[in-house]
Amino acid sequence: MASSILHFGEELSHRFPILRNAGFSIHRCESFLEFRDALQSGFVHDAVSLSDLEEGATPLAALAARTHSTAPLILFRTRSVVAFTAGGEPAVTTALPEAGFDLIVPPFASARAWVGDVASLIARSRSILRQSQRFREQSALLRQDAESEREKSRAERERAQRECARKGVLSTGWPVLIDRFLCCTNCGAEFVFSAAEQLFFEERGFLNDPKRCKKCRAEHRSGVPWTRRGTSITCAECGMLTRVPFKPNRGIPVLCRACFQRHRTTV
Repeated sequence: MASSILHFGEELSHRFPILRNAGFSIHRCESFLEFRDALQSGFVHDAVSLSDLEEGATPLAALAARTHSTAPLILFRTRSVVAFTAGGEPAVTTALPEAGFDLIVPPFASARAWVGDVASLIARSRSILRQSQRFREQSALLRQDAESEREKSRAERERAQRECARKGVLSTGWPVLIDRFLCCTNCGAEFVFSAAEQLFFEERGFLNDPKRCKKCRAEHRSGVPWTRRGTSITCAECGMLTRVPFKPNRGIPVLCRACFQRHRTTV
């Protein structure tokens, strides 16, 4: 598979023929705008190369390559600048900073050495890209599995909540506290045992429901003697008119005290 190199700048007559003979494909951009458009086109090149011939535009091209491409960045040196040390000795320096490049090809490096370096760099980059692609695919599968597990868990929780609601218990196992109607044992009237009162009873550790309504409890706390108001009924056995301290349910026969006691002794 031929390696594709996107190059910004002039034709490097002493570099590109060697690369083409080695099987590389060179796509050269003469202007910075053309180079930037090529980076943003979506076509993936194996490497991006620059030279130090365009001193003003090369740093901008390097920044654009790092911004819009993940391909390795190569700098081809074409010349050197000779400077002098404090002692007057000549020292060879470069015209552009080398930071940010993955490979620097010196001006007078042997062709066999730098072509091999370019090939090795592209091979490493391809290997990293393949590994990255595998990691992305594995990550996508893991995300799908995690989402599937979350959906299963959510469906299970909803099913459990529906089942708990049907059975009248919360998901924690505690009974659902709803308002209940009780019958006062003192006056026989119905009163509401609210959910808040039930929670208060549970927090205080009270095991039994209240037996009297709020009015009767208030009278008891104020010291007023209780009077059993009761309900007037006709005894289902002897027909005598009497009162009972509760409110009878419809359809259930009610006995007076005497008949009730007689039935208790005979049973």
